[in-house]
Amino acid sequence: MGSHLACRLRAYLYAHHLHQRYRYRIEVIEWQGGGDVIIVATIFRFEGHLPQVMFGRLPPVIHILGNSEQAAVLRWSLDVFNAELRNMEVGHSLILNHLAPIMLLQTLRIYLLSAKNEENWLVAVSNLKLSKVLESIHSDFGRAWSIDAFANIANMSRSSYAPAFKKMVGLAPMDYLAHWRMQVACELLQAGGASISSIASTVGYSSESAFSVAFNKIVKCRPGAYRRRYTVGAT
Repeated sequence: MGSHLACRLRAYLYAHHLHQRYRYRIEVIEWQGGGDVIIVATIFRFEGHLPQVMFGRLPPVIHILGNSEQAAVLRWSLDVFNAELRNMEVGHSLILNHLAPIMLLQTLRIYLLSAKNEENWLVAVSNLKLSKVLESIHSDFGRAWSIDAFANIANMSRSSYAPAFKKMVGLAPMDYLAHWRMQVACELLQAGGASISSIASTVGYSSESAFSVAFNKIVKCRPGAYRRRYTVGAT
């Protein structure tokens, strides 16, 4: 770093630790006593296997130009986040816990404005044709779907639809359906109450054995073992 980058960095680190309370830490790094540069860092952790499908193909860095029109909305959030973190007034944790995911969504929205030609789940959700199929899978995951049904929803031919979906999302349509079903199943198993056979039927499987095989293939353990893991963790 050259002398022209002399600055005092106030790095405000906001970290969410799974199954723990939100924690905040302020770190100060001084460099040759120059002007102030504020860095706000947020760590998000997502449960389950599906977030890797959703976010794994995003670029490692999303650069938003400070003088861009879209940056104005995000700048307000950053200023409020910074002020709340420094002042630590009553209710600051509640405000920070709500602002952090809002800032993430604002960043992803800005990214989408210039990402029309990129290939990932987020762009697929914004695609007029593919988004209709994704919405159908998310809302009616228990249905006995077929490639023909998906192609009809997207208003595309079967031969063009399946390759387009896989190229954009990173999974074939039926594989994505299976991953979504297992995500829902994981949440139901963690919640407790419903039997494994009932959960199997809810997420679209005709038998508990077929569900168990599919679950083990994606989640890498049997449904019963998965439930016991969370039952033990909760006690």
